[in-house]
Amino acid sequence: MCEWRIAMKVVSKIITGVVIAAAVAALGICSYMSTKVKYNAEGYIGNTSGNLINKGLFAEHNGKIYFANPYDNNQLYSMNSDCTDIKRLSDDSVSYINVTDNYIFYVRNNFDPDNAGMVFRGQLYGVIRCKLNGQRGTALTADVITSMSLVGNRVYYNSYDDGKIHTMYTTIDKKETATIKNTPTALYSVADNRLYYSGTDSDHNIHSLDLSSGQTDTLIEGNTYLASMDDDIIYYLDMANNYALTAYDTLTGVTEVLYDDRCINYNIYGDVIFFQTEDGSNALHRMNIDGSNDTIIMTGNFDSISCTSQYTFFTVYGQNMLYRVPTHGGTSVELFTYVPKK
Repeated sequence: MCEWRIAMKVVSKIITGVVIAAAVAALGICSYMSTKVKYNAEGYIGNTSGNLINKGLFAEHNGKIYFANPYDNNQLYSMNSDCTDIKRLSDDSVSYINVTDNYIFYVRNNFDPDNAGMVFRGQLYGVIRCKLNGQRGTALTADVITSMSLVGNRVYYNSYDDGKIHTMYTTIDKKETATIKNTPTALYSVADNRLYYSGTDSDHNIHSLDLSSGQTDTLIEGNTYLASMDDDIIYYLDMANNYALTAYDTLTGVTEVLYDDRCINYNIYGDVIFFQTEDGSNALHRMNIDGSNDTIIMTGNFDSISCTSQYTFFTVYGQNMLYRVPTHGGTSVELFTYVPKK
């Protein structure tokens, strides 16, 4: 009988050990899975070209809008696409927001004269990857960043260092970092793994850069600004023609002026274009991408034109007053305010 009891105690200890080992292993697996980087499909784009032209202050994904709240020092917030359920996600001041199924990527710029000493702790600048709830923020770089976009599993960015701006990329797992050019490049328009941009250093032609090979081609010679590709059409502001909003069809070779007075900014979303004019009757306009149905949304000077599926947001130039208007259909403008809960 004693031998049986001893055997049972031994078996019980073995079972307990196995259970504990299994629990420890499960915790280890969970911990590993929670920290393992989840990758994107090749060619995935983290935000629209038009939003990135406007500093990427808004990005929409799977029914959620992630945005820099101008009423709270541009800190990172989220809300539903209908502007309900507003939440603060991070205390960082953000721009160039890009979103995937698993992460938010953004440029952090927390500089303030009162916290200048934080630069030595790497808390002021950089590109940040965090979960969709704002948690587990990881710095992919601590550089001073002037613009950024996510393509596939690379984050492309312009890094400011020692008075110069370099075009670089880093992989989302931080395993690879490289310099593409020793000059700045507009990083907002990518299609079929090619970056489209207006030159800013030696010329103002429209170029395309193959992100795989690094080969650069010149597509349009001219004095252009803010070039972007959308569905085989290159849109740009023609500086030689009073900054007219212009479209070039890459399939037919046809160039069309969509608005022949001075424009200074635009955002294309689906079949509409929002654009800001500076022609004496300064206003925010919306028109169809074929140039029809030009409608004034609001008179005045506005910037940060950010389009989402239901609303387009914009701010009064030089102020933090945020407005919204339906992206399609109606033109009723509302002041969009949110007082953050401290």
